[in-house]
Amino acid sequence: MNSPLRNSLRLLEEFIRDIIHDLNTPITSILINLKMMERNEEVESISQSANAIAMLHKNLDVYLKDMQFEKEKFSIKELIDEQVALFYSLYDYLDWEIDVKEQIYYLK
Repeated sequence: MNSPLRNSLRLLEEFIRDIIHDLNTPITSILINLKMMERNEEVESISQSANAIAMLHKNLDVYLKDMQFEKEKFSIKELIDEQVALFYSLYDYLDWEIDVKEQIYYLK
């Protein structure tokens, strides 16, 4: 099953992985160079900004690792019932007959 939701999640995961990879070397280099510099107000300000970016990098990394182990559970019947309910109010003059068996799916 290759749904738009699954494709979106896969693209998000790839995007986060690319961002993590692209930020890793520059962040590490900036932080190492800042440690070697003489401390003053400007260096301290740059250091705080670099640490904030490093924290975002770490948060993205943790999020990606958590995302890989979570499986989203959803019911096809619930999904279809929700969509039908939206359209039913718009097209209440139609006779709606929905017969969907309960199916539970897990997205990785």
